[in-house]
Amino acid sequence: MRVPCLPPALSWWRDFGAQFAAAACVTPGRYDDSTPSPTPACDFEDMKRLAESPPIMTCAEYLSADVLTSLWDTMGAALGADLTKANARCSLSFSANLCSRCKSMRSRGLRLLA
Repeated sequence: MRVPCLPPALSWWRDFGAQFAAAACVTPGRYDDSTPSPTPACDFEDMKRLAESPPIMTCAEYLSADVLTSLWDTMGAALGADLTKANARCSLSFSANLCSRCKSMRSRGLRLLA
């Protein structure tokens, strides 16, 4: 399937999300139990580099390493809460849950990672 090119701003945010997904995946067991889990660690220097190099987009002047780190932590909390609910329903591991979501997205013509 051919993946359409994204505008630079959407591509930048997709890459930010892909970094988060990769960080969540490299720590086995982090989200595999039913207790709230800590957010995958983010490197402040990476957040600083990202904040200094966004493409031209609306409100890019408000990006900072602190803003991106806060967004990262919020994404981690949301992922932990979502997986806690999912585990209560069907007890899938984090990797199985992510794989099932990726398959569902692909069946609709979407991709999680580039």
